[in-house]
Amino acid sequence: MSVSQDLEFKNILIKAAQSGASDLHFVPGNPVKARIDGALVDWPESVVNAEMIEKNIFSNLNPAQQTEFARNKAIVFSANFAEDLRFRCQLFWEEGKMAAALRYIPVNIKTVAELSLPQIISLLARVERGLIIVSGTSGAGKTTTIAAMIEEVNRELNKSIIFLKKPIEYIFTPKKSLIEQREILVDTPTFAQSSEDLLDIDVDTVVVDQVPDKYTASNVLELAEKCLVVLEMSSQDVLDTIADFLSKFELTNKQEKRQILSRNLVAIINQILVARQGGGLIPVVEILLNNNAVASAIADDRMARIPDTIVMSGYEGMISRERALAELVKNGVVLIDEALKYVSNKEGFKEMILK
Repeated sequence: MSVSQDLEFKNILIKAAQSGASDLHFVPGNPVKARIDGALVDWPESVVNAEMIEKNIFSNLNPAQQTEFARNKAIVFSANFAEDLRFRCQLFWEEGKMAAALRYIPVNIKTVAELSLPQIISLLARVERGLIIVSGTSGAGKTTTIAAMIEEVNRELNKSIIFLKKPIEYIFTPKKSLIEQREILVDTPTFAQSSEDLLDIDVDTVVVDQVPDKYTASNVLELAEKCLVVLEMSSQDVLDTIADFLSKFELTNKQEKRQILSRNLVAIINQILVARQGGGLIPVVEILLNNNAVASAIADDRMARIPDTIVMSGYEGMISRERALAELVKNGVVLIDEALKYVSNKEGFKEMILK
């Protein structure tokens, strides 16, 4: 690659960070596309070629990652580029050519308050044991929310915290807490093996960003009986999160795992990002707390009861997505037309705003 092309790639990343772009898309023969405030825009002055991707992105893979990429034709990893800018990289093939999607990872970890998250999330981060699941679709800010939770503990409490990540995104500097960040395929082979290794280790908090199989899921439940586990999952809503977790288990032992989950679940934090009035995005958070009604619904496989429980248990700190959206609309943070995109009962939502 020429010096000018190398400089162009670095300038693209610097411009992305300065412009507030969350994601960059590199497809050979096309302009770079950037997602800013949820909208995808072209940077027509920057045209991608195969050499740009190979020399600047593929070259960051270690031998084990190169083997995975060759086998699966896709891989996700993190790397530092120009000006120490850090990105989560998805490398894949498209029409026989290497392509990539990069997500910017800020150096500074924002607080729960700075992210406009409910204050109860700070309290949940201080729980001694059990399972907290932070879920949402891709790009919903799950990793950022977990980082804010852990950083508050890091600043204020003496805890032993271990991350199992693929890839490591935010880099933590230990403050009061001892923090270990173990990356799959770099520091340890698999989630299943890594999570099993933690069962006999002195640890206060474990952060896991995937449950790829039943072995990892079983280890997560066992870990939750002795320490706090914060698990990241890609799920549409609270009910999907529970169903997706239990789907890791075979039918023969799913009921047993359902019982264990009902006892050890602390909370599910499910979030989406919506457009903020005046620009930018804001998280809308639904929170399920595990009370007696929720535990019974999970144990007895009566999941349909849970949405009503969330609505009726606001005094305990539970928050439905509709209620969270309604508060943002009433406070002038989100326009009603934007909020209506994310609710099914539009008339009922309009009535909620008037209350």
